[in-house]
Amino acid sequence: MLSFARFFTAAASAAILALLLAGCGGTNYGTNAFVSPCVLPSNVTATALVYPAPNSTGNTSSLSQVIVATNGTLPSSWDVVLTFPFTSVYGSQRFGGTITSVTPPFPSPNQLPTFASPTYYTSGFNNVTQPLPPGTVITATLNDTASNCSPGVTVASFST
Repeated sequence: MLSFARFFTAAASAAILALLLAGCGGTNYGTNAFVSPCVLPSNVTATALVYPAPNSTGNTSSLSQVIVATNGTLPSSWDVVLTFPFTSVYGSQRFGGTITSVTPPFPSPNQLPTFASPTYYTSGFNNVTQPLPPGTVITATLNDTASNCSPGVTVASFST
């Protein structure tokens, strides 16, 4: 009878542990081996950072939008993600709103793309509650919010 009680206790403990571990099965983009990098749609072969201009310095840390250009059409599920070295105050990234089309004129500093017939998109950022770290290199990436992809497609960098 004692061995049955030990068996039952061990089985119940294993079942509880399995349930607890199953509850931890949510998506974790940092460690999920099945997440693949974002890939641009096949009709997009070129991207460019328009605003702020690529490699520009001294940009505001209260950036309200980022403008990118492509040589094809992006679905509206895409957004711009800004990444930078982690700090305890600023974290390491900012997610913009999903893209919407935009036309010139653009804020300064800007740089128009070198490829023909660009399509321009803007992605908005909350510059009041989520400023960017000052004096930092920021990398703009395009991210498909309709997929599980990570990291996004690197467009270019600028500095605050």
